[in-house]
Amino acid sequence: MAVVSIGENVEASVLVAMLVLDLGIPTVVSKAVTPLHGRILERLGVSRVVYPDRDMAVRVAHSLDVPHALDFIGLSREYSIVEIPAPPEFVGHTLKELALRPKYGLMLIAIKRRDRQDRETTMVAPSADDRIEGGDVLALLGSNDRLTALERILKA
Repeated sequence: MAVVSIGENVEASVLVAMLVLDLGIPTVVSKAVTPLHGRILERLGVSRVVYPDRDMAVRVAHSLDVPHALDFIGLSREYSIVEIPAPPEFVGHTLKELALRPKYGLMLIAIKRRDRQDRETTMVAPSADDRIEGGDVLALLGSNDRLTALERILKA
């Protein structure tokens, strides 16, 4: 595998990608700065084209909608996964008590928690009986509208 991370110099990026492909490397991932740059790389046969500048701009824009978000992953135009610190209102309650899906239209897909030795553990697909603790980070899946609405509710 090879990663071509040259971005601003489109000519150098294309030439390096072509040389790497000519070497017979089976998987080539390359950075692109514009859609045209990406199309050229795809036509060369690059396995995957990434747009880190564009992707980060989208993440920052979404973080403005959900200011408490620690991380954001857009799944589509309408749905995202957001990591937020556990709101004080949630601490001490089980997922069943919180009723996130019926109340907010959101699904809690994971809880990140630090133990006494400051090691992080992640509970994926937590059960209804799992209790939210102070310091937890919650990974929530839902529509962008619902995630923004939760943020507004928690700020009020």
